Amino acid sequence: MSTTTTQHRINTEILTCLQVSSPQNPATSQVASSQQPQKGSEGASPANDPPEGAAVYITQFNAGDDNLTDTLPTSLPVPAEYLAGKRNWVYWEFIIRSSLAMYNAAALIRKDIPRPTKGDKGYKTWRRWSGHVGLWLPTTLSKRLLNEYLADPPQDCYADEVFDVIYRLAHKWRGVETQTTILRYTRIAPSSFGRPVEFIDAFMEAYLDANAVSDGCFHPYPAALRFLDSLQDEDGLGIWVRIREAELAQKDIKLYKDSDLRALVYDMLGLGSQPDVLVPLRP
Repeated sequence: MSTTTTQHRINTEILTCLQVSSPQNPATSQVASSQQPQKGSEGASPANDPPEGAAVYITQFNAGDDNLTDTLPTSLPVPAEYLAGKRNWVYWEFIIRSSLAMYNAAALIRKDIPRPTKGDKGYKTWRRWSGHVGLWLPTTLSKRLLNEYLADPPQDCYADEVFDVIYRLAHKWRGVETQTTILRYTRIAPSSFGRPVEFIDAFMEAYLDANAVSDGCFHPYPAALRFLDSLQDEDGLGIWVRIREAELAQKDIKLYKDSDLRALVYDMLGLGSQPDVLVPLRP
């Protein structure tokens, strides 16, 4: 198969998958099911290759242009950005579907397409593939989501079930936990800490945690203003705070990033060039 033909097949499968909404969308499942020949219908022969012109029973094994191959990939890629929640779900889902489409395996995570049964052609191949992908998917999660997943993993570790559990974890509303984490960030003050470095570490940790549970609701520019305001009455920091506030006023709020906030925060200790030394970015 030529490179052009292969790329065309992959692009076609990605577009088809992206047109299908999330696993919880019942309308999608109904439409997909209505377009598939029913198992046991006239002319279907799921255990063998059907005669030419006969209806084909579509399963996760043969839903693509080609059937799943007997050879599993030695490894599957890990996204550059781990799934942290609803905030980066679209990016994560695209990477996952694209990666599977390269192996003609994107149907494995679609619950609207039925699994093959033991009597179906390709059942053993599908089982090995689905289990392989089901073990791979949790490795693409952030530490927080992975801990939640491991605390209550699905009994059925096939790919479509694992993907469904991950979807629900990523879109879960964590009411009390979210409120507590956000309040901790909004109320943090230097007076609660003995040394400036302790406050700096705690401030950055609280900011990152609040953004993680709120899907990025807190922008770094207001956070920088809040940080400077909390230090203006501290002994020996008044001049430093006013200088940094003047510098901040010249910044474009739309271009201000988390890295700028960390540089500002750690500048007080002369660590602006290495802000991750004390508070590493956690996925």
